[in-house]
Amino acid sequence: MIYQAAIRQHAIPIGRWVTLGLLGVLASLVLFAFGALGLVTLAAGAGVMALVGVAAWRWPAWTAIFYAAFAPVNRFVILTILHFTGSDLLTKALELWKDGILAILFARVIADALTAKKAPRLRYLDLLVASFLLLSAFYLFYPGPHNTDLFTRIQGFRTDASFLLAYFIGRGLRLQRRHLRWLLLALIPGSLAVAAVAAWQVAAPAQANAFFSSLGLQGFNSLQGSIGPGTAVRTRGAGAFDIPRASSLQLGDLALAFYQVVLVSLAAALLFHARSLRDRIAAGAFVTLMVATLAMTVTRSAMFAIAPVLMVMAAVARKFGRLLLVAGACAIFAAAMVSFIGITSQSFDRFLVESSASSAGHVDAAVRSVALIQEEPLGIGLGTAGTIGQRYDRVDPLTNENWYLQLATEMGLLGAAIYLAITLVTTAVCFLTYPTLKDPWTRALALGVGGASIGFLIVSNFLHAWENTVVSILFWLLAGIVVRSRQLEQDASFGPAK
Repeated sequence: MIYQAAIRQHAIPIGRWVTLGLLGVLASLVLFAFGALGLVTLAAGAGVMALVGVAAWRWPAWTAIFYAAFAPVNRFVILTILHFTGSDLLTKALELWKDGILAILFARVIADALTAKKAPRLRYLDLLVASFLLLSAFYLFYPGPHNTDLFTRIQGFRTDASFLLAYFIGRGLRLQRRHLRWLLLALIPGSLAVAAVAAWQVAAPAQANAFFSSLGLQGFNSLQGSIGPGTAVRTRGAGAFDIPRASSLQLGDLALAFYQVVLVSLAAALLFHARSLRDRIAAGAFVTLMVATLAMTVTRSAMFAIAPVLMVMAAVARKFGRLLLVAGACAIFAAAMVSFIGITSQSFDRFLVESSASSAGHVDAAVRSVALIQEEPLGIGLGTAGTIGQRYDRVDPLTNENWYLQLATEMGLLGAAIYLAITLVTTAVCFLTYPTLKDPWTRALALGVGGASIGFLIVSNFLHAWENTVVSILFWLLAGIVVRSRQLEQDASFGPAK
């Protein structure tokens, strides 16, 4: 028995290599078939997507880790592929990578649940999320007073609701402790690259814009139907006070700001649970860098939201001392940034004037939204507001500048109320679960997701914060894991805390 156990322990995983070999043969056949038609580029893309699809089904936990690692840099990678291949069709297909992974992992979790010996415990948050998805599915068939076409409604569903499927993936994904550790650590390399590029964009905006233009950023944005300026670095202010707004590898300053709300929260959670001095120093530097990257987006609502987020997290974790050290480091960075940009009292006054004008625009958008909701309390249909409305709706697209008003515009007051309830309950679950956990990784995850949830609760009142679906999928995947974190710790297959 001892000899047989040793053989099993060190045996080569033949099934895994056979699976990879079959995938390689399949990809080769696809490449050959398309190559015969002169479509080598599309063949390569199809082969890669086929490999990713089968691998996602075969190794769902590691696919989730890949998702976390790829999320910070995905748009830049796709831009680079467009630059070197020149294929619009391939680029449009690759942009669906997140939807493909979402669909495959969701199907895998459903399959595992159907074959499980014990049914998963149903929670109130599960019912809320399912209710919102069902309501969104109903609005897929409702053209509304604008008679919105089906394609636009599908795009609206993708932007408004589809990312919530990631919550159920997190609820049912089979995880071990090492998977959870790698899921959090996988975010760090890409986030460091994002921070470095953001600093370069602020220090040399003209050079950065020239570089991204040479890669074809404007064509990339046009291909997506973007209505933005088509530059990597926008500015806020006028005249002598033009502050560069970093977009980094996210290729959008607002998209970067939403991503940083999540990363600052998770980084702070890792800091509050770091044990050794070396880990505390590294985590403290990482938090400071993530806050600095957020500041370089010059997104006011996100910048103002992160302060209460960190204070609440420090209070819950009882780590105010570590937060004060980070605050001191951030103050030093802020002073250096002000000195580098050359902000004076006069230029700051001009910035306040511009901020007042921007705030007036937010108020006007809110007034228009409320008036429209009063006229159509059941909503005017998916894809009629926000980014999708601007891109496809030719009647009267409305930019609400508020996620809840956007949902109320499209799916009525009930849709907005359910989503608000989902976020509030998620926040409460995270902070109520946190004290009951023992493993440092599950504790850090619960605290970090709870902090990010507070951040989104605040930012969503001023911006369409959940429209960055890559970030939203990441958040709800992690939130689903938090909901079952106590069961994970009690599962023998999860592994002991270290």
